[in-house]
Amino acid sequence: MEFQFEKSLQAAAFLLELEGGSMDYIRLLKLLYIAERESLAQEAAPITGDICKAIRFGPVLSTVYEIIMDRHWRSAEWEGFIKLKGYSVHVVADPGRANLSACVIDKLQEVSRRYRDMNNWDLVEATHKFPEWIKNYPEGRPGVIPVEDILEAMQAEAGTLEVIREEEAIRRQMEQIIGASRAKLASELQVAP
Repeated sequence: MEFQFEKSLQAAAFLLELEGGSMDYIRLLKLLYIAERESLAQEAAPITGDICKAIRFGPVLSTVYEIIMDRHWRSAEWEGFIKLKGYSVHVVADPGRANLSACVIDKLQEVSRRYRDMNNWDLVEATHKFPEWIKNYPEGRPGVIPVEDILEAMQAEAGTLEVIREEEAIRRQMEQIIGASRAKLASELQVAP
């Protein structure tokens, strides 16, 4: 899977809007991870395409975490929409929802509602019970959580991983075709008399 910056930004902003425009970043990371794992298992489609990691405070989407913590080359772009202040993240501009399908919006709303009454640290503890975190955080050492482990923990239907891989291959091919078409059009426009 490939990380989808715009879709991740829009999903994060949408979750923030559902909870009044701000929340602690640990909460945002947990809600995004839960939505991602459920989307992978139920829809055979990622929301963010991010690499999942098992760290001390539970599973996280690694690139989103790095962006929020200002350790990624796209952090400044993210901060034009979602700003970190102390331990809280706040929406400062609306990135829109153009990359969020109705299914993704429904999933984000469902996850937000389900965990709304749970405080941040209870949410962290809940994610510590996820089998994929337990398996990939042996002896307190962080590790990557393979998609296969998420699907197994979620008891996804057989063949879900293959569908995810096929969809990702199609998405990459479409991006290459669109990219090649744009490059061709740009070169034609430049050489026109």
